[in-house]
This record gives sequence, structure tokens and C-alpha cells, in this order.
Amino acid sequence: VHSFKDELKARMRVLRKLKYINEDGSISIKGRLACEVEISEDLVVVEMFLKGAFNKASVEDIGAVLSCQVVEEKSNALSKQEIRLKDTLKLMKECRDEVQAAEVEFGIREAASDEGINTAMMDILHM
Repeated sequence: VHSFKDELKARMRVLRKLKYINEDGSISIKGRLACEVEISEDLVVVEMFLKGAFNKASVEDIGAVLSCQVVEEKSNALSKQEIRLKDTLKLMKECRDEVQAAEVEFGIREAASDEGINTAMMDILHM
């Protein structure tokens, strides 16, 4: 069982490793961006943003991709948007894996999730 202090230290190490916090403990520009993102997997979305995932995307595409982060409903059906946006979804998985690896390394989570990305609402949000 981790104490609050231990968990805080581990989370600070994750944020430092991913460069959300500078070595002196100040918040980096990347960290300030993360502060503005209000979504369950905020670090994943910021990583995607900084890697250019949304640079040329339409508003509909951005909405469809972000729906994967906020919708809990699962679906086994393959959506049209999932096929069309496969490269962006691949980047999302890579970003998620990177964040989770840092969390595992510093004891915030026991193991990285091998769940797929939830694409249940992509077609509906892309109408």
C-alpha cells in the first residue's frame, strides 16, 4: 500500500520523465497544456497533440478520435472512421503505451493495459 506521499513522488517522476515538469520542479509548456485538457487520459491526448495528430484533422475527425477517450461503452464492431483514422488511432495507442510505461516504471500502476481503444462512438460523432 502506497502512502499519499509515495504516490505523489511517483506521479512527479512520471511527469518529469514525460517532460511535463522541468528538473527544477516547475511546470513546462507541455505541462501547462496538460493542465488545460480535461479528459480522463489527459497525458495521452497532450502527447498526441504535440506529435501532430490533430494538425490537419477536421473538427469531426478530432471529435471522433477524442470520443475514444471519454466513452466507456464497448463495441466489437469495426467502424468506418476506425478504418479511415487508423494511423491516428495507432498514434493514440503508442502515446497511451508510453504514458502507461512511465506509470508502471514508477509504481503508479501495476501493469500497462492491453485493452484496445474504444471506438464505439466514432461513427456517431463523425456524422
